[in-house]
Amino acid sequence: MSVNNAGTLAATTHQIDTREPLPTKFASRFISDVSSARPPAVDPRTFSSAFEPVPVAQAPRVVSQSVAAGLIVPQGTTVNLVVAPSSVIPVDIFSSVPDFLQGVTVDQVLLSATDPSVKNILVKGTPLTAVEKDAVKAQVKKIKPDLSDAQFDAQLDQTLTTLRNATLFE
Repeated sequence: MSVNNAGTLAATTHQIDTREPLPTKFASRFISDVSSARPPAVDPRTFSSAFEPVPVAQAPRVVSQSVAAGLIVPQGTTVNLVVAPSSVIPVDIFSSVPDFLQGVTVDQVLLSATDPSVKNILVKGTPLTAVEKDAVKAQVKKIKPDLSDAQFDAQLDQTLTTLRNATLFE
């Protein structure tokens, strides 16, 4: 796998059964009778402190690839992936983003979408009560303080859709 400076990965597909062959192959370097080779026992306390977990929200996401998602390709096929953290992905990658959120990052929208006052509203769907609408507007104004009520009202459905889409990066 090679990494380009632009955040593009060129990955070659492989089909590897990691259940048994790898420990056996590894053990064959040290043990003459590999039929008795077992994967090494790992102390979970040591293992968990040796590696720093990456929160899902901070993990880079694939934003495009050279082969259609779900397409089965022959082993050895090169697949180019473009990956990026949500902190640099603009919400413009979604369709129907309201004008006032153009150019804002997914992370910025995610902060508003995951706020407890808005999260349940997004699950509920429309129509919104006046209180729910004001709660969403207050969170969106944290992103765009100069947002007018007319702009918000005119693009409410698009705003809700964009907030819901951002939660996919949570």
